[in-house]
Amino acid sequence: MRTQWIGGYTLVELLSGIAIISILLSLSVPPFAKSVEESRQQSNSFKLHRLLQLARSSAVSSARITTMCGSVDSAHCVRDWQSPTVIIFDDGNNNHIVDNGEKIIWQEAMPSSQWYWRGSNRSYLRFRPDGTPLEWGHFTLCPANKNIDYATQIILNFVGRPYSKNITLASLPPDEAC
Repeated sequence: MRTQWIGGYTLVELLSGIAIISILLSLSVPPFAKSVEESRQQSNSFKLHRLLQLARSSAVSSARITTMCGSVDSAHCVRDWQSPTVIIFDDGNNNHIVDNGEKIIWQEAMPSSQWYWRGSNRSYLRFRPDGTPLEWGHFTLCPANKNIDYATQIILNFVGRPYSKNITLASLPPDEAC
């Protein structure tokens, strides 16, 4: 006589399977969270590179000084780049304010991280008509979660080209601590 096996799982087998799956999922969450934060920081870095290239190329194409800065009212530059908007504008009279007749080339909301600009002790960044910056310096991008492991610096060299480097806590000035 042959016995026929009827498919099904006991309660113990089901609970064991769920326990194993939940353990495997809990092990994969930290790498996933790390990957998300790395991706977010890389996206913010790319955004800043794009904005710098746009300001530089606008200065060259218009043959006028172009200013890039943080702004709360889309007209005046503010020292704190953590404000809601970055503006890039044609600054014909070089006064760092969007006046009548001066065109806003681009404005964009800031990402969810802290940006610090340090350059020539100014709150703005200007490009000459030949694409070189009037202020050199660096941006420090601190992630929203304040984890220094994901902090990046975007350095603007003397010809106006930005490049990135990862930073450590020891290399940050006290006023830029993430």
